[in-house]
Amino acid sequence: MLLGLIAEALDGKPLTAAFRDRLFTPLGLTGSVFPEPASNAIPEPHPQGYMYGNNVLTLDHPALPEDMQKSAADGTLQPTDQTAMNPSWAWAAGSGISTAEDLATWAEALGGGKVLDPALQKQRLDSPQPVKADDPGGALYGLGIAKFGKLFGHTGELPGFNSFAGHDPAAQVTLVVWTNLAPTPDGRDPATTIARTLIGKIYR
Repeated sequence: MLLGLIAEALDGKPLTAAFRDRLFTPLGLTGSVFPEPASNAIPEPHPQGYMYGNNVLTLDHPALPEDMQKSAADGTLQPTDQTAMNPSWAWAAGSGISTAEDLATWAEALGGGKVLDPALQKQRLDSPQPVKADDPGGALYGLGIAKFGKLFGHTGELPGFNSFAGHDPAAQVTLVVWTNLAPTPDGRDPATTIARTLIGKIYR
């Protein structure tokens, strides 16, 4: 959120226009928008996004209470449609809307050096460190960029939607996983879980 305010101050324009002028237009991301705060519209066509329970139930822990997990597993608890929820509460931290194709283009630009100058790009790609000190083989995170295996990228999530977009600049591998359920009843991010499995198969 603070970085969004800094960007607005530096560019002298709303973040919606800054994203359009600095990122979406130069990279040809024609399926991407950063909506106005008052809008909860999603460009057509679009899927519906679903979530079990609500945000309040998962404030302290991403998993639902155990009894609700069992109800979800046996089908007596159904997910609710979150599609019309206004994303403005996430603002600079995640209210952008995109397509799988644009996410692939973005991941390639981010990992391939089309967004930052060479010095800053090197600093950013060198920055990821283990998220968990006791799990050096797990995910790494750095200056606004994650590293899953050999792919540089990031996740995105709001209630009902979850995505992972990553790019391996050395092998020229790009992976996008997009789901319309988030989170899972047991608290996992479905796109990240699927991406981890796919990365293991791609690089075995």
